[in-house]
Amino acid sequence: MVSKERRIKNRQYYLEHRDEWLKKGREYYRANHERILQRERLKYQANHDQILDRAKRYYWDNREKIIEKVRQLKLRALQLISGLEIPRCNNCSCDTLEFLEINHKNGGGTRDYGMHGGNMYQAILWGRRTEKGKIQRKTDDLEVLCRVCNSLHYLRLKYPKAKIYPEVRWSNFVPRWAAQE
Repeated sequence: MVSKERRIKNRQYYLEHRDEWLKKGREYYRANHERILQRERLKYQANHDQILDRAKRYYWDNREKIIEKVRQLKLRALQLISGLEIPRCNNCSCDTLEFLEINHKNGGGTRDYGMHGGNMYQAILWGRRTEKGKIQRKTDDLEVLCRVCNSLHYLRLKYPKAKIYPEVRWSNFVPRWAAQE
């Protein structure tokens, strides 16, 4: 076992020569990139069940924290898109966070979500959305809609020749932003 003094000395040495160590590590990775990826791939395939079990266990042990983090990411992304502190639906002014969604005005949301997996909110916040292979930092093509209005938007895009579309009206609904004024 390494003594405490030796660990401190090793740590000091590493901090003094950190740039050299990082440079060596990068060079090694560049030289052995394919071999490292192949080794990681094989390790994942051999331990696939254990890795999935560990991920599931982590999720259930930290479920509340994960859900709250995703909720905060969603709120920040909706705030960025809407430009409002309390985001609300562009059509009906619904401001219940659980009902609000990000709508792609010109369609293509499935493709956009598919490219980012579960990290769509992060991609929006960090300006990392991709459009046809290019990074797109703008959110001009996005808007905030509630689930009902987003479904109606989908129907309008899917069936443009339909003559009648339902209209959304909330009875006895006072949005939070109106109640505060």
